[in-house]
Amino acid sequence: FDPWVGLQVEICEAFGLRGKEARHFHPHGAIIPREQANPRDAAAFPEAEFFVQVRHGAKGGRARDVPLTTTAQRELIERCCAVVAKGMYVGRPGRTSGQNQNRFHYVLRKCGISEKQLGVVAHGLRHQLVNDEYERDTGSPSPIRGGDVRPIGDALARERAASRLGH
Repeated sequence: FDPWVGLQVEICEAFGLRGKEARHFHPHGAIIPREQANPRDAAAFPEAEFFVQVRHGAKGGRARDVPLTTTAQRELIERCCAVVAKGMYVGRPGRTSGQNQNRFHYVLRKCGISEKQLGVVAHGLRHQLVNDEYERDTGSPSPIRGGDVRPIGDALARERAASRLGH
């Protein structure tokens, strides 16, 4: 329906970004090596060789670096770079931040993605990703998904979740 909003939703899903962070995402130069990553984020993900910078639109201005772990994530950034001009963000060119925000929410509602229509919102993609990662880290479902015991690795998984989400 709208390829710009489609990319923004994909970014939310792939990296656990907020809608505003996805709309303001600058893909060119976003991939950085571990040595350039925020030390806190690098420490939380020792297995990651590369990270993706989340700077623009970050809540409270708190920038973070999220691990780049899959080929699909890298391909998504490459697709963004192919359509976004250098120095620009993943929003329709010629539109203001506010116009892109309104369009994002309009398109999602038009597609039925709303609390009222489906009982889900784009922000839920953040929760989905972090819960999937928690389960990968611990081998058990997160408490919100019915996990009733604190599995081995719970504290580390929670720390990684907080880092990934920018909390």
